[in-house]
Amino acid sequence: MATLLPRTLLALCLLLTACQKEKTPPAKNTRAERIQLLLNQGNEQRRNFANTDALAIYQQALALCGKSKDAHLWSDIAKQIAFTHQSLGDPESAVALYREILAQNNKHFGKTSPESADTADNLAHLLWLRGDYVAVETLLRRMVALNESAFRRKHYPEAGIGRCAHQLTSSLTSLGTFLEQSKPLKEVEPLIRRALKVEIGYHAKTKKMDASLYDAMDKYHSTLVKMGDTAEQAQEKIDAMMHSVAKR
Repeated sequence: MATLLPRTLLALCLLLTACQKEKTPPAKNTRAERIQLLLNQGNEQRRNFANTDALAIYQQALALCGKSKDAHLWSDIAKQIAFTHQSLGDPESAVALYREILAQNNKHFGKTSPESADTADNLAHLLWLRGDYVAVETLLRRMVALNESAFRRKHYPEAGIGRCAHQLTSSLTSLGTFLEQSKPLKEVEPLIRRALKVEIGYHAKTKKMDASLYDAMDKYHSTLVKMGDTAEQAQEKIDAMMHSVAKR
């Protein structure tokens, strides 16, 4: 009996502890945790090509976000939903949502923000696939005008000018690439040349060599070759542009 009593007490203690744990309610997940959990579930469904299920889960996550309070997160989730609409063969819903996202990005981050630029590119791509070429050109020209205005308000070497330069280059290149499909190259060349000049100017002022400069050089070189220049002639023109800016 002496040896059995401690074991009996131990068993009772363990039983009481287990009962107390069962009575303790589980901790509730925070809103951020619930959103992240839903996003993980949606991503998993999409990886399994269960896009309909993924769409429903993403929409639950979006419903937990506030457009103003969680502006970045709301935008990211909404883009996931738009992409899923596209995967499901519903470009109309995707276009409508991208337009809403762009309006929200413009409101919260600014019309020339990276967020707005990325959304506008996605929207332009969808409109292009849908064959709405007039809307694509209008959107891309608007982005060029906005980025050109933002770029001209800056002066080297202010903080942030790199972003302005690269976004202007990107919008000019996107417009030029689009116009290549339907316009003579002589109308496209000034846009691509302007993009390269922006990047050369940024390099001259900051001494930074990055991918944006090399991409702009490759694009202009390709455009000149398409217009009839030899590779050597095209490179000579690019070198002349580099030297011209370097002397200023």
